[in-house]
Amino acid sequence: MKLKSAYLGLVALLAVFAAMPVVAEAKVKTKGLAVVLIDMQYGFYDRGGVVGTPGLEALVQKQIELLDWAVAEKVPVIVFEYDGFRNTDTRLMDRLVGANFEVITKENDDGFTDPSKAIAMKALIGWNADTVLVAGINGCCCVQGTAMGAIQNGFDVITSSDIVGNINYNPPTYPNNTWYFKDKKFTVYADLKEMTGGPATPAGTPVPSPAPSPAPRTTWPREIDPDTFKPFGTVPFANVK
Repeated sequence: MKLKSAYLGLVALLAVFAAMPVVAEAKVKTKGLAVVLIDMQYGFYDRGGVVGTPGLEALVQKQIELLDWAVAEKVPVIVFEYDGFRNTDTRLMDRLVGANFEVITKENDDGFTDPSKAIAMKALIGWNADTVLVAGINGCCCVQGTAMGAIQNGFDVITSSDIVGNINYNPPTYPNNTWYFKDKKFTVYADLKEMTGGPATPAGTPVPSPAPSPAPRTTWPREIDPDTFKPFGTVPFANVK
């Protein structure tokens, strides 16, 4: 009788475990990791004409999930902002309240060029980081350049296509898997879930409403030539491709 009761108890316990949601094990290790968010700024949104589009909203939502995971796992964050392209999306910055993060203004596609390099290196060394997880608005330019810069400065780099967009393409692309390059220190995961084991944001959490974009400017201080990826200088907004 006691054996039967124990058996039934075990069956009931197994049923409870079977009903529990399965959470994938994270592929990345949080020790030595830092997230690097690149150029998710209103100026780039306006330049690409992507404000309120499904692609941008999906990209921002995945990055919210990434930042929520980073904050929950106590992974520090660098937010790179390209000089002259206004602020980073407040929906993303709001997720970093109380987190360990650094906002750094950069003057080139690659955040690991001075003067931003010195600030970024100081933060990463202070965090004992050896790996950076990159996400951003322009895979073909600033994300790729910063990833390469990180590798050249001794860091491993990881990413996934669903946390990177590309507004320099016409039409803009998302998810973006067109910018990858081969390097033994560069690893690309299928998606955010595979990389982190699932977002910290609970299932069913409402997607924040799109943040209003500030009034568009008529000129851009550092427009990028899509053929050479080099600055044009100040050009009329009407000439932006």
